[in-house]
Amino acid sequence: MTAESPFRFWLLLAIVALIRDLPRTTFSLNMWSAAYPIGAYGFACSQLATDFDSPTFRVVTAIILVVLVLYWLYLFISTLPMLLSGELFLSGAMDEHEEEKMAAREREREREREMRPGSGSSRSEGSSAA
Repeated sequence: MTAESPFRFWLLLAIVALIRDLPRTTFSLNMWSAAYPIGAYGFACSQLATDFDSPTFRVVTAIILVVLVLYWLYLFISTLPMLLSGELFLSGAMDEHEEEKMAAREREREREREMRPGSGSSRSEGSSAA
């Protein structure tokens, strides 16, 4: 068993898991966060291939970089419709805006309940007498 055998095993396992799970995964902008580590891993393998003059690392580097390009294209194609529709920039802001509006409505309802005669005034009178 060579030192590269475990490396090949884990690389194969990662590629199989990616291929198996990618079709079942719904697109999220968080998926972009995986592109950089894959690229860094590919660059590190290319440096190892150069330093050790290893044909195995050269093949692994080529595989990683092909996977990276395919993954990047998938991300780009999936992000493009969100970019063109404007959803990419507004989705988080719109959610926050809706939450703020709902909280403001709830505060307004609380104020109205407190202002109604008989609803909250008896409690405040009872607590001030004690």
